[in-house]
Amino acid sequence: MPVPIVKFDPKDRLSDIMRAIVDLIECHFQITYPTTRLAASPQLREDPMLINIVKVILKILEQCTTEGMAGCTVIRLWLGSFTVGELLITLPPQLALQQSFQEIRHMNPPGRDVHLEIPGDEKKAYVISAAATFMPSCHISFGVDNACKNTIHSFRLISSPIPIEGPPPNMQPLRIVIINAGSVRNPDFSPTFAQLCDEFNPHLALVTETRVGGVEGRNQRLAVDFEASSSLNPDGYFEGTWFFWNPQLLGCQLMYHTDTSLSAELSFWV
Repeated sequence: MPVPIVKFDPKDRLSDIMRAIVDLIECHFQITYPTTRLAASPQLREDPMLINIVKVILKILEQCTTEGMAGCTVIRLWLGSFTVGELLITLPPQLALQQSFQEIRHMNPPGRDVHLEIPGDEKKAYVISAAATFMPSCHISFGVDNACKNTIHSFRLISSPIPIEGPPPNMQPLRIVIINAGSVRNPDFSPTFAQLCDEFNPHLALVTETRVGGVEGRNQRLAVDFEASSSLNPDGYFEGTWFFWNPQLLGCQLMYHTDTSLSAELSFWV
């Protein structure tokens, strides 16, 4: 007996509730309706237990909306396998356990305004040697790019102009290490971050896409070998930022702090 071909309605023809469910799953699992199944999700490759989130979403869809079982069936047909056991079989074991950092990028930006945007799904580290400055400010934030359904982390460093009377005595280059962790539970994160900080002795360090908040996130952040830090908590299982500075090398005054952004004024010791 031939297997029936499942035909999915275009996304723009789905009901508001179904479209919201699809958008939620696409955003948090980085897959596309209706062509990509759940087993292809990079987030699920890292932590297969996230399947429980999908189960909760489907239970709400089935029991608390007018779509009921019919809507639930459509989502299930799109997503495919649902048990953790099935997913562990279909996912490559190495990817289920860890994701290696694909690139360490060295940057020497010449200008006074350094702006970097980092997609949340890129396993990448940056080593930045900024031009000599004396009172820079830095701005850190994260959000979701709805066009590509991905988190975007933003780092901006703005250096003060050199006074007319000449460079001040405490003017010096600024070393920054940024690592997009893809979860600080990633086994590659700690050794890579420690190695970069040991090698470059940065004034500032930034860890993006931490994906761990609350007490666990605070304890892990405070265990890092930096005396001073602040953080932005993740939104559920995604986003999140740790911000570190070395008080032996410079002063840091936090100017504002929201759920998704922070700003700081920096100054070098004379």
